[in-house]
Amino acid sequence: MSDKASPKQRSMSADWFVQGALTRIGDIFDRLTGRGWKPASSLATSQLIEKMKSMLDTEARTNGGERRYVPHNIGLRMQWDKFSTDSEKSIEKLRNEFLTAAVDHINDRHYYTYAPLSVEIKPDYFTSGVKLLVSFEKFSEDEAEAAINVSDAAATDDAAAETAADSEKPVAVTAGFELNATPQTRRLSFAPGERVSVGRTKENGLAIDDISISKYHATVMLNAERRLVVADTGSTNGTFVNGKRISYGKAIELGEGDKLKFGAINVSFEIAPVEPADELEPEPASVSDE
Repeated sequence: MSDKASPKQRSMSADWFVQGALTRIGDIFDRLTGRGWKPASSLATSQLIEKMKSMLDTEARTNGGERRYVPHNIGLRMQWDKFSTDSEKSIEKLRNEFLTAAVDHINDRHYYTYAPLSVEIKPDYFTSGVKLLVSFEKFSEDEAEAAINVSDAAATDDAAAETAADSEKPVAVTAGFELNATPQTRRLSFAPGERVSVGRTKENGLAIDDISISKYHATVMLNAERRLVVADTGSTNGTFVNGKRISYGKAIELGEGDKLKFGAINVSFEIAPVEPADELEPEPASVSDE
């Protein structure tokens, strides 16, 4: 029997060798550039990352020439009592996953950014489930940003995009309470979605200088339905709605007639009514002379 390999065998061996060499080179290149990244956490993280990519594509804008710019600020807001955020290491790992995926996507699509990428992940009292945000500016209550609300880990891909900034005018809200048997009022201004902190010190939006009030006691927000939502932010003496202490970090919507108490201080809120739009008087009909 001849020891020589047939031409076909030699060809297959050569092809196999070249293909294997290229594969190994590609693997090395991927490791060096980070392109071999795989989502290390759950499927929910992978789904959120895909949504983030879609949002970056949607928000891409052209600035003069052919370059397309995408938001460089990425935020993830998680329901306070639903997700484990005790481990800083876990949060940092999740942040790195989002950052790596965003860098890869921007490079693949040949996008540009106005500033280095920033990924911010934190729990939020007023978020139900998960909220993903992208913005060209730093996140704040007054700046426009694209957002997607994800109710749970298995949320569908047809979640509608919404703008966090509302074009409505700020709403006047009057807070009333008593200190040392003396009635007190504070006038506040809320834009929909804006939050006002409640506490003992004057750094708070609503300062109530009473010993039963913690330095940073609670947070109040006006939602899109013009209803106040309150959350306790770790007070010592508690926040109460209708005499029942609310759980730390849980947001409660206040209904008409609900009684609210911070520590030992009862506080009432009065929301200014919506001003009716000015009605235009009908123009008098023109009469033509015959």
